[in-house]
Amino acid sequence: MAKVYISYNNRDSAIASKISESLKDAGHEILIDVDTLLPGQDISSTLFDALRQSDFMIVIISENSVDSKWVQNEIGAALSYSAERKNFGLFPLVVGSPQIPDSIRHKLYIQVTPEEVDLAATRVLDAINKFQGRRAAIKERGEEKKKNTDDYIMNEISKLEKKQVGAKRIYYLWNVIGFFTLVISTIFLLSKLSDTAIDISSSHAVAVIIKSILVVSFLIAMSRYSFLMGKIALDESITLGERIHAISFGKVFIQMFSDDFTKEEMYKVFENWNTTPSKGADNYKAEDYDPNLIKVITELVKVIKK
Repeated sequence: MAKVYISYNNRDSAIASKISESLKDAGHEILIDVDTLLPGQDISSTLFDALRQSDFMIVIISENSVDSKWVQNEIGAALSYSAERKNFGLFPLVVGSPQIPDSIRHKLYIQVTPEEVDLAATRVLDAINKFQGRRAAIKERGEEKKKNTDDYIMNEISKLEKKQVGAKRIYYLWNVIGFFTLVISTIFLLSKLSDTAIDISSSHAVAVIIKSILVVSFLIAMSRYSFLMGKIALDESITLGERIHAISFGKVFIQMFSDDFTKEEMYKVFENWNTTPSKGADNYKAEDYDPNLIKVITELVKVIKK
């Protein structure tokens, strides 16, 4: 059940005692009661420690308490706590027709006559029960939203991790293809040069060299394309890693502070989820990888012609 703090002037102790007994009978805990303070205790620290631990504060406003600096201090402390703790309930109980303090004038309050002590206790208990009901409903909706959010986040992380693994595999595959393409082009070129080494001035040798140049040019183009695609896959893998990191950080942040989030703050947590690659495929050129073998072959042909 709830922990309740009752703020009142000593001259209203009869009303406070009645409310205290009713709340105790309903299973609630009264943090500061007329019988709990012991001689020699530091009243100020004891009362404010109890206020910090409480779920609700009942402040009795009467002709006896409106001029009480102590009650006003307790009200001020309670308002500060309620601003920081959304689940803290502050219920003013107005007895008679006193001047209500400006600090709580904007709050809904319970009003009774001095003779309606039993009614005051009943209405206070009803107010606490309703507040607890609303708080339980909000908590249930919050837990459901948090569960749905967690499920969505984990699903997105799982999909991104699979994409990242796929991008890494593509990166390695294209690099292997590019490497073996270069090896094949080198072996092919050396074998053809060896075949024509005897008579390089013959027309047959020239034809073979030209065909070899075309084949090697194609293989070099293929290797360029392979390394280029590998770079693109690597960029995609890095981007997915950054996105996973952003989502994981957002998940921890949500778990820690989601109860205090506004919609705008929640959006800021999510806005970096869709990070874009630092380089897109359109920004790459074939010249980004150039083994310069075509230039070597061109020089070779010039030498043969001489």
